[in-house]
Amino acid sequence: AVLAGFWAIDDPAAAAAFIPADFEEATDPPGDAGTTAAQETVFSAELFTHNIQVTFVAFAVGIAAGIGTALVLVFNGLILGTIAGAAIEAGNGQAFFEFVIPHGPLELSCIIVAAAAGMRMGWAWVAPGHRPRRDALVAEARRAVLMVLGTMPWLVAAGISEAFVRSSGLDSAILISVGL
Repeated sequence: AVLAGFWAIDDPAAAAAFIPADFEEATDPPGDAGTTAAQETVFSAELFTHNIQVTFVAFAVGIAAGIGTALVLVFNGLILGTIAGAAIEAGNGQAFFEFVIPHGPLELSCIIVAAAAGMRMGWAWVAPGHRPRRDALVAEARRAVLMVLGTMPWLVAAGISEAFVRSSGLDSAILISVGL
């Protein structure tokens, strides 16, 4: 994400190709985005759904020796960093960080935990130890599923923060406190 951010700052035209349409607004000059409360709510719901999907995918593709999980994390880091760099380059860095900070640390932590759970399953497949691969996979799957299920309440909390705290107009220091 950090490398992609520096790349987007250095070459915003090339980086723009990696920015999903929903986030192109981050590269617009600073000013009022002109979004309504309904548009903000729909956008938050889309992000919330996307984050749950990323969490489950990061977990599920771990069975492929962890390679799928690594690819999901790299791809999402590339997107996040590119959007951050493009926002900074466009003069919207503060708005971007005020958007991400209230929910990002919790949300990204949940994705990392789910990715680690997926990697556990992949490692059980690669190095089952003294057990047959099937038995090792079943044993790790039980633990891994509990890890992923444990992230769900926190993803809901991050979604609530994303929907209500980030657009509340609170001071940056309060947004950072909420995020941390």
